[in-house]
Amino acid sequence: PHGLLMERMPAADITGDYISFVLPHDTTSTILPNLTPLTTYEVNVIAQYDKGDSFPLIGEETTLEGSVRNLVVSEETVDSFRVSWKAAPGTVLRYRLLYEPVGGGDKLEAETDGSQVTTVLYELLPVTTYRVTVYAEYASGMGPSMDTEGTTKEVRGSPRDLRVFNETVSSMRVSWRAAPGNVLQYNVAYKPDGGERKELFVKGDTTTALLKNLLPDTEYELFVSARYISGLGAPLLGTGTTLE
Repeated sequence: PHGLLMERMPAADITGDYISFVLPHDTTSTILPNLTPLTTYEVNVIAQYDKGDSFPLIGEETTLEGSVRNLVVSEETVDSFRVSWKAAPGTVLRYRLLYEPVGGGDKLEAETDGSQVTTVLYELLPVTTYRVTVYAEYASGMGPSMDTEGTTKEVRGSPRDLRVFNETVSSMRVSWRAAPGNVLQYNVAYKPDGGERKELFVKGDTTTALLKNLLPDTEYELFVSARYISGLGAPLLGTGTTLE
């Protein structure tokens, strides 16, 4: 033969037309693209000669379930993120999502109907990377999975309830209620009106600091900030005054 003619058509589509394409004469296998999932196709292979075409070699094969594509995570917060994907081909009954911390933990599940290609996962742990797996569910079963990872943000906040006590002519002690989350340290800054701003640091599990070498009878602006892996939280503000 000088060529091969291949034709395909869904087997159930008895009134439809074949889609045809020509292959080199020495071809013994090929891939048929752009098929519909869970569909049986009739395939004809015909050898083409100068004098005409051969009788067709006829076969049938059924495609499998499809997979979602372009799976992404967005809109991350401390306890949630959005999962989105491009629809799987064919008639999808629903999408099933499995998600779990990559470091180990409970495996959780969620689902959407077949027309919905995005959802938000809630009640997640902060600063945690999750592996998210999405399946398209067909009447015949599950399609191939696709997975990705998403990481929640760190809890960041401010300390509360600043107190100033034990004032002397050159010192004062300050205390506060702890900021939320995993605090690495507290930055305590203090500044007299028109003067130089100074700063000291205390450990993240400490909620008090002694300010020394202050000017007598002077009001100081006070700033207490929690430092996290991801940066500083908003400062807690206050004032304190040394004795005469």
